[in-house]
Amino acid sequence: MRKPEKKTMTVLLIMIALGLHCASAMASTNCDYDIDRDVDGMDLARFSMFFLGHDPAADVTGDNSIDLADLRLCAEEFAREDVIAPTVSVLNIRDNSVVKTGFIVGTANDGNALSRVEVSLDAGPFAAAAGTISWKFPLPVGAGGWRDGSRHTVSVRAQDVAGNYSAAITLVVRKGNNKDVNGDGYVDLAVGASGTSTHGQVHIFHGGPNGVTPAAQTTIWGEALSNSFGDALALGDINGDGYSDLIIGDYAYNLSRGKVWILHGSAEGIASREFYLGDTADTILYFSLYTSTNFGCSLACGDVNGDGYTDLGAGAMGYPGTVHVFHGGPAGIPDKDLAFSDQRADFSIAGDLGRSFVFADFNGDGYDDLAAGAENYNSSQGRTFVYYGSPTGLTSEDSPPNYTVLTGDEGSTSFGYVVTAGDVNGEGYQDLVVGAARDFMQGWVYLFHGGQAGIQSGDLSAAFSADATIKGVSARNNFGYALALGDLNGDGYDDLAAGARLYDLNRGRVHLFYGSGSGLAPYTDLNTMPDDFPLDGESQGDLFGQAIVFDDLTADGYADLTVGAPNRGTVYVFHGDFSDTPAGSLAAGEADTILYGGADFGWALGR
Repeated sequence: MRKPEKKTMTVLLIMIALGLHCASAMASTNCDYDIDRDVDGMDLARFSMFFLGHDPAADVTGDNSIDLADLRLCAEEFAREDVIAPTVSVLNIRDNSVVKTGFIVGTANDGNALSRVEVSLDAGPFAAAAGTISWKFPLPVGAGGWRDGSRHTVSVRAQDVAGNYSAAITLVVRKGNNKDVNGDGYVDLAVGASGTSTHGQVHIFHGGPNGVTPAAQTTIWGEALSNSFGDALALGDINGDGYSDLIIGDYAYNLSRGKVWILHGSAEGIASREFYLGDTADTILYFSLYTSTNFGCSLACGDVNGDGYTDLGAGAMGYPGTVHVFHGGPAGIPDKDLAFSDQRADFSIAGDLGRSFVFADFNGDGYDDLAAGAENYNSSQGRTFVYYGSPTGLTSEDSPPNYTVLTGDEGSTSFGYVVTAGDVNGEGYQDLVVGAARDFMQGWVYLFHGGQAGIQSGDLSAAFSADATIKGVSARNNFGYALALGDLNGDGYDDLAAGARLYDLNRGRVHLFYGSGSGLAPYTDLNTMPDDFPLDGESQGDLFGQAIVFDDLTADGYADLTVGAPNRGTVYVFHGDFSDTPAGSLAAGEADTILYGGADFGWALGR
């Protein structure tokens, strides 16, 4: 039979019920046959059919008779207004988490119909998100956008067509570097494989609620033969459109002049390219002159002038050893041939630099600072310099306190061979971690806490100590060759992962040290003191720990650890928390996700 119009039948039932003069006692039973508050109108149709046919199913009062009491109960039930509030959820950020995407995404639901989902940032007015059942909201970008490391409040609520609001969800988050190339709200993973072919390759794996996909969505092939395409990778939103861009370095390109490619992200992600067949990038940075500059040997992203656009740093560790910084903007970064004075970087600092550097806000002023290692200083004693950001960017003043100078211990320690940053003690200032880990060395790792004055200058060969020192095993383990910081256990303190890629005949090991309110233990000797959690490679020769990165790929509030083992052609992803892992050493084969590639796959991971 044809389903009655709900409004007409409701009015008819009410009129009938009100027109009758006698009524039996009302029972507590309702008329909702399929528990949807008659959203589809089928409850009303069923009751009408049952009542007119004197079917026992119309005895909604349960008094064993079909009479006015049943009619009155259902008339009131079906005429009642929608008073049930909708529900809303946020899928990709958690309270006290780091946001590394340009969008917040979530879902909403209502028994009747949704009107809109609204988002308020920092207690400002609510604004409508795109979509309802599945919704998406862009975070501020560009001028007026959030500064790296800054903390913000996000509130989300849903409204239905009857005007009911859900309870608001309020989260406190910290702004991180955008690493979401397709804007779906989840961090993506970039993997370099410089030896997969004669041209080298870079692969992008999209993140999601279950982590990264097992197959790459994007593959970029290098331009020239026998180069180092993909040995350095970075992700960041250079043009401020909310989508992360991919930056690829090839330091050996054209007699080691070096070259850097920038590919912009979009709602579709980044399309595969074959540079050796003539495909192009959105930006190309290079040297047409001056061989052996090694430009593009290292890459990192940050915002040194606080304008809301991500800036790009590119190392050139050839003589004299330089870090170049290019400011992002609405159009990204233009093509540049750095051999010409009118096309050079916005900031360059030379002095045995370029192999490793990081951007981080060490003094909490809202501008990212640059920490760069000079591992060859004084016959490999090594130094690390910190240059501070400002509204005009970095400054190259040549004497402290305008910048920080940290000097390594005497001897061939190569202090500054690798640097990274994170907040291990939860004070809101980024802390600096410096590795002394040249090939075949034992390896040391040092931690220096940030603060309102930044990083304190000091000489480790004199009466100055790091806030924490970790000594590698007394063998050629290469402890500290790769370093990363992230909140693995979700306690609000960044944890340290340090790779020892030459452990056990190049099997490789990653050592994990948990952060706390006091940071890390002041001194740890791995010869006699254990780390908090070791991870070992599967087989000797794998180089497990060659590359390490922390990112919350599943958006569950725990940083996930990704480790490259390039001699095996494998990348391992360990989801955060580790609560379901066996105590002690965790074999690499027990990873939550394993990605496979050709030779050198996993040599570099997108920072």
